[in-house]
Amino acid sequence: MNILSKISLIIVTNFFVLNFSISYALPPAKSGDSIGNRVPITGDIQQLKYFFNALEKTNSEKIRIAHFGDSIIWGDVISDNLRVNLQKKYGGHGIGFISICNDDLAARKTIAHEFSDDWDWASVFTKNRDRYPIGIAGTVAKASSKSTVSYKTNNNSPAANSFSDATLFYSNANSNSSVSFKINNEVANNTSLSGGKSLNKTELNFKKDVKEIELEFSQCKDAYFYGITLDSGNGVYVDNFPFRGNSGVSMRDLDDDLLAGFSKELNYKLIILQFGVNIAASGNIKYKWYSNMMLHVIKKLKKYFPGTSILMISPGDLGQKQGRKIITHPEIEKFVKVQEEIANTGGVAFWNMFEAMGGENSIANWVEATPPLAFKDFCHLTGEGGEIISDKLVVALMEIKSKIK
Repeated sequence: MNILSKISLIIVTNFFVLNFSISYALPPAKSGDSIGNRVPITGDIQQLKYFFNALEKTNSEKIRIAHFGDSIIWGDVISDNLRVNLQKKYGGHGIGFISICNDDLAARKTIAHEFSDDWDWASVFTKNRDRYPIGIAGTVAKASSKSTVSYKTNNNSPAANSFSDATLFYSNANSNSSVSFKINNEVANNTSLSGGKSLNKTELNFKKDVKEIELEFSQCKDAYFYGITLDSGNGVYVDNFPFRGNSGVSMRDLDDDLLAGFSKELNYKLIILQFGVNIAASGNIKYKWYSNMMLHVIKKLKKYFPGTSILMISPGDLGQKQGRKIITHPEIEKFVKVQEEIANTGGVAFWNMFEAMGGENSIANWVEATPPLAFKDFCHLTGEGGEIISDKLVVALMEIKSKIK
């Protein structure tokens, strides 16, 4: 097992995604469900029509959502329940896009992901000394002579407990590059990779439910690998892209040529940007600089994904101690207003998660709920808290969908 999967993690040991019945009202009653507010989506809601129009085509197409964020979505929190909701209504089955190498192995309870120690990988949240091209998930990996990666589903998420199709994304392979793959511990098969410096893909259709897949790479010394999709047929897919500790500004480092390729190969119709708590919590930030950088990110996304809706989500409440009380960090409300201005200037939609949680000083209620909806770092959500936020977001999206023609 890769050493990253053994690392002791502070906030992830209790992450658990529940199976529950979908409703586009708020979730059925349980302790904590009455918490927070019903908050509408604001900003440029008209550009959400790209996503809503695409939802009418899910019987014949795969429609993808790219959910970018900082550690608030680490471990598939929020993303998976969004996936469960939308797949129950619009079809599709599977976890979607997963990196070859990432730092969320122990955190992600929706799938068991392991990779061998001989990969040379980089990302927007680690150093990239050799300036490897960064893919859609914010990562890139170079294989050694016998590098391996494996994915094993479980029953923690009804949306991600199996798949029947896999698509591997890579570039710079040579004519001798190949990958051996084994599903459900059956006999291994081998397939050649396509050569060329541009983004390439190799599609595998298993025509049955698959629970696990292991891949071994051969003659791939100079090839770059970006990830694999694990899907089952047409419908909606939510790709979880956590950039832990990041402000979102590093999305500028996603390779332009690769973005053009991913835009062509993956049918993204909604991009969610859920960053900000790391900026607000640091204090003494020049928000003008941050605004300019995030507007550059939005401009870049619009360039390469011209028919895609974009939704910016604010941080939730962030608490800090004041005597025996937990109060809202003094920068949070100011920062949420800055993000709302960014969304308005950039021509994208905006959802105020801070207000959805209940606004000022609400995080203590989430931590003290039964079961707890947030961890005692007074920042990150538990699996149950992620469900509630996800449901509130789906309600807000469906309300807008009913209004936009």
